Amino acid sequence: MIRVDIGEILIIQKTKGFIGEKAKAFKLTPSFENIAKIGDSEQIINIYSTLINNKHIQLLKSFNKNMNKVIVHEIKACIKKQVECANLVISCCSNEDISKLKITHDTRINIATSLMRYGVSGRANVRVSQRNESKNYQSKFDIDQYINNARVHLGLPLDEAKKLTMTEYILLMANKFPDNESMTSKDYDEVMDEYKKHKAERLKQAARG
Repeated sequence: MIRVDIGEILIIQKTKGFIGEKAKAFKLTPSFENIAKIGDSEQIINIYSTLINNKHIQLLKSFNKNMNKVIVHEIKACIKKQVECANLVISCCSNEDISKLKITHDTRINIATSLMRYGVSGRANVRVSQRNESKNYQSKFDIDQYINNARVHLGLPLDEAKKLTMTEYILLMANKFPDNESMTSKDYDEVMDEYKKHKAERLKQAARG
């Protein structure tokens, strides 16, 4: 069973053989234990940063016939580094040999980026008050802390805690400890928009006399 809501990805690859067409399934799961295979807490963040870096895209947008060889080399180096990082992430999130996985470089990067978003950032649609929002850049990803929290607060055994993705972890924690302390950033923005709207109307009426 594939749970796309927590970040799992299934890739079906078909190949032709002597006795017909064969299908090979690659299941990718960005669980804590799989993300940990990428490296230490700092390396995980560095890999993630590399995957979402769009420097080469900006360079390509400014591409022209007169672009010097240094910039062209820089673009190729950025893409090569991203593909290397993507292969590492996909390999760590799969129990299969991904060397036989036939997909384009762009697809690899997109898949790996999705795995990291669900496995590191978390893509859970839950209520988070402004007070508890984290707005600071995280230079480390302490997987052991999340695993221990899952064991202590959710009562999960070690093996099950390790198999959680960050998205699933956030959903479970939010369900047990709902954040109702204050308004969220979205709530605040909506209130401010409404305030500005009414203020503009009052100013318009005042100007009319």
